[in-house]
Amino acid sequence: TVLGPDNTLFSGDLHGAIARSLEQDSEVALLGAGAAGNISTRFTRRAQTFEEVHRLASLVHKQVSRAKFRPLPVAGISVRAMKLQLPVRNLRQAQRPAEAKTGRLAVVEKEGRKVLAHIRTLPEFSRATVTIPFTQFTLGDASLVALPFEMFSDTGDYFWKSSRAVLLGYANGYCGYLPSPAAGQGSYATLAYPYDQ
Repeated sequence: TVLGPDNTLFSGDLHGAIARSLEQDSEVALLGAGAAGNISTRFTRRAQTFEEVHRLASLVHKQVSRAKFRPLPVAGISVRAMKLQLPVRNLRQAQRPAEAKTGRLAVVEKEGRKVLAHIRTLPEFSRATVTIPFTQFTLGDASLVALPFEMFSDTGDYFWKSSRAVLLGYANGYCGYLPSPAAGQGSYATLAYPYDQ
């Protein structure tokens, strides 16, 4: 994302602008978000405006137009829909205040606890477990796995290297962050993580 929380307009943000830009050269552009839970434009964006959304989208368009693509040999495509049960964290206990923090750490902790407070109001998190849907599209020796999480980039790297699976995040709904061990205990994603595993 590029736009900030003050934006109340219906918008596809950066992904929407990239798709529109690519569709100048082709009829349809489908974009997926990979394992990007710990990747942000905040390190490179110059502002949080629609102008900046379009500037960044044009940079992506330029790179894609220079890329050399080749067909992916696929004998067939198979699709499997599955479900996973995850135990819910004791969210009331997670809301207890920890040691006082200052600066960016205080902001991160406040935001993480705010997300958990919201999660506690959702009916599916009032039960002991949550059912997580995911879909696997197998294309030859590789696959796309659609999951309703914000997963970390090292998780995506691990699945690609170990099983040639590309993780598509924010798919089949939204069930929160799925941080990797690299996130550490004090990160926003770890604080907002609503599961017990």
